[in-house]
Amino acid sequence: MVHYINHHSIINNLNDDEATSLFIKEGFITKAISGASGIADEALNDLLSAMHPSPQSFSDASMSFARFHILCNHKCFTVDVNLIGLLRNSCTEEYETYLATSNTEEYISLLATDETSENRVTFKKSIGLAMLEEQGISLDSKLALLDFFDTPIKLDGNYPDSVNMAIMEAHFDESDIGLLPLFYSTAEAKFRKGLIDASVNHIDALKKINNIIDNKMLVEVLRKLASSDNTRSDRLELIASQLLLDNSPLTNRKTIKKCFDAGDLADYSKLTDGKQIGAPLSAANAAMANALIHRGMSSEKGARSGASESIIVSPKGYKRASRKK
Repeated sequence: MVHYINHHSIINNLNDDEATSLFIKEGFITKAISGASGIADEALNDLLSAMHPSPQSFSDASMSFARFHILCNHKCFTVDVNLIGLLRNSCTEEYETYLATSNTEEYISLLATDETSENRVTFKKSIGLAMLEEQGISLDSKLALLDFFDTPIKLDGNYPDSVNMAIMEAHFDESDIGLLPLFYSTAEAKFRKGLIDASVNHIDALKKINNIIDNKMLVEVLRKLASSDNTRSDRLELIASQLLLDNSPLTNRKTIKKCFDAGDLADYSKLTDGKQIGAPLSAANAAMANALIHRGMSSEKGARSGASESIIVSPKGYKRASRKK
């Protein structure tokens, strides 16, 4: 029988009821799942495609991954804590990973079981990440999966926007801060809002990045910061950090004025109109003065300490109106 199955397309000559009766009677399905049959993988795949057998217990830890792959695809296993325990104790992680990605709902239900239950499976981050990367897993399942992570998760351009947004809200890895401006250029409106929120929530990290921030994104971040109290220093330092970059897009008074206006920095907006300004002596104002000197918008002579612990910043590049004789 095994020889015949391996060398003939027997399923084409049987209807489902006949195939099911014959092979259950002969015990081939149970033997195949246990790894005891001599049925070739390709023939087994054809057989299972026609029969759709009910899930059974798995006990053969020596089964090849190729065969395990086929049986997972046909939902041949009862996905329970015993199966996961066997895989973790006797097989490489690729077995459990494939089980999780091909039987997602059943696997997540084991993770979600009450912590005191003996039927609960302990979450493994490496398998969770593999599930997030799997294209065939639904968005709802991926979002549900995030609840089991207790450490930061790296953003990934291959993840759905909703998944990356959820990561930014609850599992953000600050080493990814430089990715936010990169995502912004091609992001949809809803995702862009999430990127702005994450930027504001991690403003200290954003001020330290060495890559440029899109002008539109920078303006939106500054507006968001300006809507909160006690963020003036953050706004000044963020603009200053972008001015200091060699490839900064803030190369003229028009673009820098948009940033000052968005950040509700009216005193610095006057500077772009050619007016001298005075600002309280602080690290943030000193950083801005130095950045303006670097960008050629203020002279070193113009940025100086004034009376009453203030910094006087004078514009550079404006021609004074000639006095009439």
